[in-house]
Amino acid sequence: MKRLEDAEDDNDNILGVILSAATNHSAEAISITHPHAGHQAYLGNLVSKRAAINPLNVGFVEMHGTGTQAGDAEEIQSVTSVFAPLKKRRSPQNPLYIGAVKSNVGHSEAAAGITAMVKVLLMLQKNMIPPHVGVKNHLNPRFEDLEERNVRIPYVKTEWPREQGKRRLAIVNNFSAAGGNTCIAIEDAPERKVLAPDTRPLHAVAVSAKSKVSFGENLKRMMSYLEANTHTLLSDLSYSTTARRYHHNYRVVVCGTSIEQIKQKLSSALASADSHKPISSTGTPSIAFAFTGQGASYKSFNLELFHQSPYFRSQILLLNDLAKRQGFPSFLSVLDGSSAGNREHGHSPVMTQLALCCIEIALAKYWASLGVRPDVVVGHSLGEYAALHVAGVISASEAIFLVGRRAEMLESRCQIGSHKMLAVRASVEQIEKSVEGTDVSYEIACINGPKDTVLSGSVADISALTPILEAQTYKCYSLDVAFAFHSVQMDPILDEFESIAKSGVLFQAPTMPIISPLLNKVIFDDKTLNGIYMRRATREPVNFLSALHTAKKIGTLEDDTVWIEIGPHPVCVGFVKSTLASGSTLVPSLRRDENNWSTMASSLAELHCAGIPISWNEYHSPFERSLKLLDLPTYAWNDKNFWLQYNGNWALTKGNTYYDSDKIETSQRKSAKLTSVSSLSTSTVQRIIRETFAETGGTVVMQSDLAYPDFRAAAWGHKMNGCGVVTSVRFQNPTPRSGTENC
Repeated sequence: MKRLEDAEDDNDNILGVILSAATNHSAEAISITHPHAGHQAYLGNLVSKRAAINPLNVGFVEMHGTGTQAGDAEEIQSVTSVFAPLKKRRSPQNPLYIGAVKSNVGHSEAAAGITAMVKVLLMLQKNMIPPHVGVKNHLNPRFEDLEERNVRIPYVKTEWPREQGKRRLAIVNNFSAAGGNTCIAIEDAPERKVLAPDTRPLHAVAVSAKSKVSFGENLKRMMSYLEANTHTLLSDLSYSTTARRYHHNYRVVVCGTSIEQIKQKLSSALASADSHKPISSTGTPSIAFAFTGQGASYKSFNLELFHQSPYFRSQILLLNDLAKRQGFPSFLSVLDGSSAGNREHGHSPVMTQLALCCIEIALAKYWASLGVRPDVVVGHSLGEYAALHVAGVISASEAIFLVGRRAEMLESRCQIGSHKMLAVRASVEQIEKSVEGTDVSYEIACINGPKDTVLSGSVADISALTPILEAQTYKCYSLDVAFAFHSVQMDPILDEFESIAKSGVLFQAPTMPIISPLLNKVIFDDKTLNGIYMRRATREPVNFLSALHTAKKIGTLEDDTVWIEIGPHPVCVGFVKSTLASGSTLVPSLRRDENNWSTMASSLAELHCAGIPISWNEYHSPFERSLKLLDLPTYAWNDKNFWLQYNGNWALTKGNTYYDSDKIETSQRKSAKLTSVSSLSTSTVQRIIRETFAETGGTVVMQSDLAYPDFRAAAWGHKMNGCGVVTSVRFQNPTPRSGTENC
């Protein structure tokens, strides 16, 4: 039960709305167990006024219905006087139906009221009034004028459809054994507005359980549900299984573009369910954010996240405003698809580099909104600016300032196209060996992995170097960047860039470890990062390979560290995989030429299965008003029988005991007769087992036999169904015989 506005905000399936409720007491009743029609009628009128409804518009009243002639007659009188009066008769097209769920389930005592409410809600959900059962002969003769008042008791299942634009009204009438009355007015839920369908092409569906047996059964139930409900929308299924369910340690998430794909993947998961491993219950793995450099960028984006995620869009717009306030051009045309759909549309280096930095900052914020925050960060080249911001070293405004001013200096002082960068699938040693004896000049710009190296140099030198390396079967790729970073081309800007970094930026202590590809170490202090560091990071090589090894060696990175690439295309996670040979989870945020939502769905699925808590509600929030919560199969409990079958005869002989002088023993009496220790004998006491007397009291243990006629008559003074009832008395008789009762 929720407040209506909360239920609507949470996108719940609302069965009904409580308009008003009230309680009073039948103070003038002849007894507390006898209802009073006047007080009940007053309550019905009060609830109707509070709800601002016309009592004649109420279509059904759920009666308390005790089944007694006195109680039912009073209730019928009170209900009909309010909701079906003779003075304002209902039309035949507007009858009042009455019924009582007690005829179906019995009197549930303290739960009688909530049981009645559940029945009414089910009626609203199923558009049906169930038949009232239990009337075998005639109604209570005190039920007068029901036909005249147009009050009907449904003896068969009756349709109760909801008319367009109208809401059905029902009353739950209930009272207690102490004279209290409660009345509740319930109406239909507000009609849900039909919105545009969810347009995401790929969806994730989750199934989980607490045990391996339940996990397999839950998979079977989900597959059976999909077989039986062929028109299920994949978006609704994804929303219901991810955002609206608890997730346990045995879990699987499958992604697909259709229900058929989901069924096939669930079938595969079921086939391997016996060998499925649960996620660790000792804690979640650490998370590393890797911020991509400019080599992974492309000229014109068209981000679905920007268009369809209000939160991501708000972050981008905020960052764009910060850039414009500092005098930089707007970079929105780089990422909003406004360049006439031309992916090769050229933008200025300032716009391109600002767009990359701000996309990465916004992505990190978006991941945080999904509940995913880093424990350690590493930035590759241009990506280091966003990494420093996420680690708390510089503000977003300062990151934009550094990136924008550096790009402006590059535009004004360096010639675009004079130098280039070349990615080579070879180690530094292999490259050096390949060019031995040649006069080709180059610089090592990036050491990304064991066999991933980026070279910088003039266009002529790189053009001459490429065929030499390709002749050694090393694959070479020219990077589509305006300048050759980490090379001699950067020299004209270094002094001024260091100066503005020192004077225009306040470097703070990091809030998390920062893996530095420049220094080949992990930064924890507040002294290392400064203007000099920013200068060196622009000019000197990026040694991603050694930095990762160092971080792993000192324990900053662990074997199960989860890696998330923050950038427009996954590059760094490939370097991580080749460097650390890790079996941990590595996922991208975005992928070139793939719908952003498809990439995110796949990545979230992997993170979820790695044990990372995901805010699935936030992920679905941009489309929530288009999504419906499905009534999916319930959890398959791992039922076990803990009954221990007893094979002895103690239950048959437990009454055959005697009282020892020192302690109570439950041994079978072997002698046929006990000797009384006293001559005391009455019609109800046949034998004294033990007697002990002190100064002010004593203890007497006696044995009685119900077979004695006088005692049997006294014990059977109270009978039920022709049998005597003895309560709160324990009788022991060690010698069972015909006519003797053992209690």
